[in-house]
Amino acid sequence: MISFIHLKTGKRQKMKETFHPYKIFTILLILFFPFSVFSEKKNTKNKIKETIIVTASRIPADLSETGRIVTIITGEEIKNSPATSVQELLKYVTGIDLRRRGISGIQADLSMRGADFEQFQIMIDGVKFNNPQTGHHNLDIPLSLEDIERIEILRGHGSSSFGANAVGGIINIITRKSDTRKIGLKTEYGSFKTKAFGFNLSLPGKTVKSFISFNKGQSDGYKSGTEYDKKNFFGNFFIMKGKSKFSVSSAFSDKKFGAFSFYTKKFPDQWENTSGGFLSGKILYESKKNKLKFAFYHINHKDYFILDRYNPDFYSNKHITVTNGMDFQLSFFHHSGIFVIGGNFESNSIKSNSLGNHNRETISLFFQQRTEPLQNFYIDSAIYLYNYSDWGWKIIPSLIINFLINENTELFFNTGKSFRIPSFTELYYNSPANMGNINLSPEKSIEYETGMKSYCKSFTMQASIFFRKIKDKIDWVRKNREEKWKAQNITGMKNFGVETTISLYLKGVLFKHLKMGFVHIKELNKINKYESKYIWDSMKNQLTFELSGKLFSIIKYKINLRYMKRLSGYSYLVVDSYFSKEINSTTRIFFKINNLTDREYFEAGGIPMPGRWIIIGFEGNL
Repeated sequence: MISFIHLKTGKRQKMKETFHPYKIFTILLILFFPFSVFSEKKNTKNKIKETIIVTASRIPADLSETGRIVTIITGEEIKNSPATSVQELLKYVTGIDLRRRGISGIQADLSMRGADFEQFQIMIDGVKFNNPQTGHHNLDIPLSLEDIERIEILRGHGSSSFGANAVGGIINIITRKSDTRKIGLKTEYGSFKTKAFGFNLSLPGKTVKSFISFNKGQSDGYKSGTEYDKKNFFGNFFIMKGKSKFSVSSAFSDKKFGAFSFYTKKFPDQWENTSGGFLSGKILYESKKNKLKFAFYHINHKDYFILDRYNPDFYSNKHITVTNGMDFQLSFFHHSGIFVIGGNFESNSIKSNSLGNHNRETISLFFQQRTEPLQNFYIDSAIYLYNYSDWGWKIIPSLIINFLINENTELFFNTGKSFRIPSFTELYYNSPANMGNINLSPEKSIEYETGMKSYCKSFTMQASIFFRKIKDKIDWVRKNREEKWKAQNITGMKNFGVETTISLYLKGVLFKHLKMGFVHIKELNKINKYESKYIWDSMKNQLTFELSGKLFSIIKYKINLRYMKRLSGYSYLVVDSYFSKEINSTTRIFFKINNLTDREYFEAGGIPMPGRWIIIGFEGNL
């Protein structure tokens, strides 16, 4: 039996812009910029070098030497976040536009640097996880917050290292490993009869480590048609012996939820059930001069969608997708740098009552070289040879130039090509509101970026300017409202952007960490003869603000502010907060308030987001 809670009725008031966030941010940047460039040399890389970047390229590098804009969400930041799911955690990252259609990670689309939800690559422990059916499922990630050690986010082109879809960026989720022997418990309760429960078991050892978890959540929803019931399981297993390591990871999730107006407002009473997971394994052998990696992965996903939940026979879809793949990489360490050679094979299949049954295969070879021709001057070059069964062989190159001015500051330039192959939905879908196109060509793009990064003891900054040109962009368009949305290749897409993030590490207790970010994207597109389903919903300006510290020296808090303005002119400002109190060394209570000011707003498709949403919880270890 499904129960509902209706949103309070009331007139929507248009939000007035009473300030200009980009002006405020410009003033702050001017004030703090000189300190980042001319700060005295100190050995401040220590806390940065703890994190190895795997998303920036096939060659691991210190965060301060990647020549790319990379953001790390640490385990401590995950623990002390207002987010209730992995998906919602990403909305606090500068440059990411998370467009949710429901709460608690039920369904969300992600965009970076003007690239849409189809144009980024999701990875779990370095293994590709994108859904071949549709990008709407790319964030259908079968993991909970407690399963994650950290998240690494690369902005911009990434196809020369990791293949298709890495146009706007890459998100690599690093799963949690066993650290100490313990049993972890967590429970939450909040608004809209939201309930969650989870436990995890960590069993470390000298040569064998294992970690398993189970989490379940449900809610009546913040309005009719937004209820959900979800659960997920995750486990990993590690064996370390000498120079070799072997690991196996597996996850499964099942989500049943009301899909109020998810894909069309003509039929608001939609319903959906998604389920599936992955199984992946890795073998790693490392010596002084060589490193060998081999990985295999299996991903399956089921999607059962009903257009009108009160009349299921009118229209429904059942899709089953399966992805199988292998990836190998051999690294050579020599006197002038590192050379990597490797390859990938992947097969995708779908069985669907509306899309039909289809298969496709991809084969790729990649080469990457990192050299230091001069002291503190690095050059990374990469070539990705890719064969898509409906496209043939293509060459995808990239180049990164990185110069370290001193121990704290680097200047960089990079350029690279990227591509995206059409999803099964874009090729074959046919519904009362949408029509696929079997004649679609893959998207091709080239991006240029230059910028600066600075890491000091109490101050860090990342700033860049980028330009991207896309050929054969795929979008859903129509000439008038009587027509169906149809997938089409649109040429001549360009965008230009500026992105900056500043972090201040303060000495006080009340105010300990301050982070600010600003993004401006200018779209240079001409598609006047069409009405676009997604392009004009893209981000134009974004301002993020985060402040954390301790109240009364005992209560941790974090306040997150997000301001968003879209190309359509629509804008909103949302404030989230988090508070926690440690009872002892192993237990704590926490309090989350999302949408603190009870703002009426939407992120995707005009679907209203919940008002003030309060959650209280308990977490402990045995």
